Amino acid sequence: MTEFNKAEALEYLGVSERTLERYVNKNKIGVRYVNSPRGKQPVFEEADLARFKAEQQQSNYHPSVVTEQRQSVINESVLKQNALSFAPTYALNEDERAAIQVWVEIATQTQLLEIINHKLLLNLDEAAAVSGLARSHLEKAAKSGELNARKIGRGWKLRGEDLSDYIDGLFGGNKRGSG
Repeated sequence: MTEFNKAEALEYLGVSERTLERYVNKNKIGVRYVNSPRGKQPVFEEADLARFKAEQQQSNYHPSVVTEQRQSVINESVLKQNALSFAPTYALNEDERAAIQVWVEIATQTQLLEIINHKLLLNLDEAAAVSGLARSHLEKAAKSGELNARKIGRGWKLRGEDLSDYIDGLFGGNKRGSG
């Protein structure tokens, strides 16, 4: 049996010294230590290295999804029977679906606005949602002093009444019913 020292084993396997040490620590490669004038030196057997090299060259990859397409034969009458048993009793057409979707969006928006209306102070995002004005427009107005708002922390806070007054001022102070 041929024995390899560490340098020969590295060359035989074509790996780095650290990788070889890792394989030894994981008991993937057997090693024997021999006393030498420079201390204990590792010695590897050729058969063990050849076995390990053969294992490394084999593919260990196993895909989790099978890529081959299988043709299955299904009786059409069984398929129709199963499809009918799972069919909904009432199907919505496109108009009905659109109406339901609009209703859900309105309900969600209404709930959000109700929550915002109960707050004493609004941040700029909430004020933009309530007023329909852009957040950047409200921020510029707050910085210039046109909108009565206070900088608290990193954001702007304002009262709902101040937002109403600012919006009334944008349209010349005209309120509904006057004219």
